[in-house]
This record gives sequence, C-alpha cells and structure tokens, in this order.
Amino acid sequence: MKIVVSLPETDLLGDAMKFEPDLIELRIDLMEEDPKGSIGRVREETAIPLIGTLRSAREGGKFSGTDDAWQRKINDLLPFFDYIDVETRYRRYAPFIESAGTGIIASLHTTDMPSIGELRRIHQVLSEYGDIPKIAVQPRTEQDVVTLLSFTEEAGKPVITSIMGDRFRHFRPLLPLFGSELMFCHAGKPTSGGQYHIGEVRSLYRILLGGPGQGDSVRE
Repeated sequence: MKIVVSLPETDLLGDAMKFEPDLIELRIDLMEEDPKGSIGRVREETAIPLIGTLRSAREGGKFSGTDDAWQRKINDLLPFFDYIDVETRYRRYAPFIESAGTGIIASLHTTDMPSIGELRRIHQVLSEYGDIPKIAVQPRTEQDVVTLLSFTEEAGKPVITSIMGDRFRHFRPLLPLFGSELMFCHAGKPTSGGQYHIGEVRSLYRILLGGPGQGDSVRE
C-alpha cells in the first residue's frame, strides 16, 4: 500500500511534501490556475510520481467538456505525469497515453454499490485498458462494506478500491489492509468527501501496525 496526496491546487505542494507521500495526484479539473505552468513547476520541484486526474462531472469531478476536449487537455499535460487517471468513458484514448510511456489508472467512481459479481465485471473491464484498476463506490450498509472488503481481498493485484462519501469513511483505512494498492488523502483541502489528512493516516497506521514507513507495504 502506498499513500497518495490529492491536490486541488499546486500551492499545497509544500504542505503535502512535509509528510513524504508516495505519490501525488493533481486534480486538474479542480484547478483554477493555469495547469500547464503550475504542473510544470511541480514536476521540476519533485521526483515523486505524479498522477494526473481530469475527473468528469459524471463521476464526481468538475470537468464537463466533451470527450475530445478531455483528450486535448490531457495530451497537453501528458509529459508531466507518470500516471493518468482514465475513466471508462475515455478508455479509447488509453493506447495513445500508453504510447507516450505513461501508466494508466483505469477508474470507475459510482454513487451506487455494485454487487460482488458486478465488481468483478467492472474490474475485468478496467484491467483491459489500465495498469491499475480503481473502483470507488458508495456503500449503503455495513454489509456493502463487507462486500467491498471481500472483493478487494480476492481481486487480482494491483487494484485500488475506495469508499465515496462521509458515512462509511471510517472503513477507508481498512481497504489497504485487504490489498488496495493506493490510499488517497489530502494535505489540507480534501478533493472528495471522506478523505483523511495524510498526517492522520500516517498516525493511524503507526498505531495499528507500527507503520508502515514511507512506501512500505502493510501486507506480506
């Protein structure tokens, strides 16, 4: 498991770096600044792997442009990133992104709670075009959380699972213990409901497990 700090603006980079994140996600759809200039400066200032995310309004973000507009914006920023988050609706652009030597986090964010069979089918689709499938869902009951934990444990690795919203946010730190590859946190300004501050997450795992250290796995 590795810890990601998700940033809605690059001015928060200094706050994030104090906690030595394993990766940094830059939420392009939330940035009010000029993304090319500011992201270029981030790339110059750190060797930490960067994830570029232009989240659509359909999946909880603020990007409401056409598919072609998504591609043009990503293509302009592609040289700065180690990974691009690619939702299923944009998967036809995955081959071009891969040809540039950039990894793909294939993602689906839904306010529904799929059954375990549906989770398996979603995972298969995401695995067909991405290096790391990411599934974020919104449980309705504690049994839904158990379903998500069970799926996370059995799914082929690497895989990322996450819980959307505040209601069951207390279960989010459990997902890495069941095999989720990345834990998304914030450094002062959350980019989605239910996120923990990276300092809280570091402290929590230190109490529970005596770690992990920077980038150490919580599973053997």
